[in-house]
Amino acid sequence: MTLVHVPTGEVVASSVDMALTRNDRRRGLLGRESMSPDAAMFIAPCIAIHTVGMEFPIDVAFVDARGTVVRMVHSMPPWRLAASVGGCAVIELAAGRLAEYGVKKGDRLSLVGALC
Repeated sequence: MTLVHVPTGEVVASSVDMALTRNDRRRGLLGRESMSPDAAMFIAPCIAIHTVGMEFPIDVAFVDARGTVVRMVHSMPPWRLAASVGGCAVIELAAGRLAEYGVKKGDRLSLVGALC
């Protein structure tokens, strides 16, 4: 799966991990020492995340059912919490990635590719 910034057509992440089960959502990025700049994690359903126990900052995009960004957190450091009542899923990316691609609240992010 790839993550595309719909307004520009640019690929924001060429390798997207899907966390769709309870266990995968609970694990998230925990246990990783870093995150590749071209990687992302899509977590659904999800309206809140934490970085407790993580060792690196991340960018976070809360999206609604259409992939519209309803809230962003830039360079969220370890040991923090974030939530959004308007979102139904979360996309976690390497810190700085959202700004690098000019993603703004109201923009759409789209997952492209097959799940299997």
